[in-house]
Amino acid sequence: MQTLTRFFVENPMNWILIALIFVAIASIVQAWILQASFKIVIKDTPTFGNAFKTCFVAQILSIIAMILIALIVLGPDGEGVVAMQILAQLATLIIYVLLISMFIGTDLLRAALIAIVMTVINFLLSVILGEIVASYALG
Repeated sequence: MQTLTRFFVENPMNWILIALIFVAIASIVQAWILQASFKIVIKDTPTFGNAFKTCFVAQILSIIAMILIALIVLGPDGEGVVAMQILAQLATLIIYVLLISMFIGTDLLRAALIAIVMTVINFLLSVILGEIVASYALG
């Protein structure tokens, strides 16, 4: 445990490395969801590499957008959390629409439909995983 603590304390840049690893893992899952969303909307899927690249960049930009939105919207007491979450979700949706259109080469309307389907799939997976975790936690 002492070595792990020293790993983070002696070099704070290691936090960025760990964050990028987590973003990469999340991007793998998101890339599969993006491919499934493409299959649902336009019956054709992008390559996994294009899907991963799109999701990786989108997640990094979404993190930056969430930080900026939090700095702007949140008050000193922490009020405005709901507004911040709504704005962050909208910003993430817009980021995905633009990046799907840029990296994979679809028009904006199809990219918007794909991003909306992705959001619905993400929400449903979150609810399902939440139910599984809650059922184990509550016994």
